[in-house]
Amino acid sequence: MTTTEVGILLPGIADYYGAGQPVDVWFNVTELGRFGVSEANTEMSGLLSLMLEFYVTKTDGTQEMACQLELVDTKFKFTALIDNMDIALNITKVNTDSVYVDSDTFGDLNAFLIKTKLNNGFRFGLPLINHVLANH
Repeated sequence: MTTTEVGILLPGIADYYGAGQPVDVWFNVTELGRFGVSEANTEMSGLLSLMLEFYVTKTDGTQEMACQLELVDTKFKFTALIDNMDIALNITKVNTDSVYVDSDTFGDLNAFLIKTKLNNGFRFGLPLINHVLANH
């Protein structure tokens, strides 16, 4: 990914570091659990929290952590169909409850705006994500 692409989620990053600079994203899953299965439907659910770190490779070749975000209590629902030991996953819902901006070198990021963009991105991106999952 580049600062131009990441700029959709993190406004100001491309202005600060320059357009098209490489960005590495590191993540740490801090919570994964609360799995549930309902007899009433075929969906399973769970809860995920994670920390994201965005490292930009600057023009001099050094890397700098540009931003650290926490996504807290991301609820997800999915189905899993098993056929002859092959599993087919289909994600039906992803929604992040809270976003925290722990650090930011390039501006004053708005956690609510990032949360809104993420949740809308998940809603619109699920068909693509599920297409990728179906082919692997």
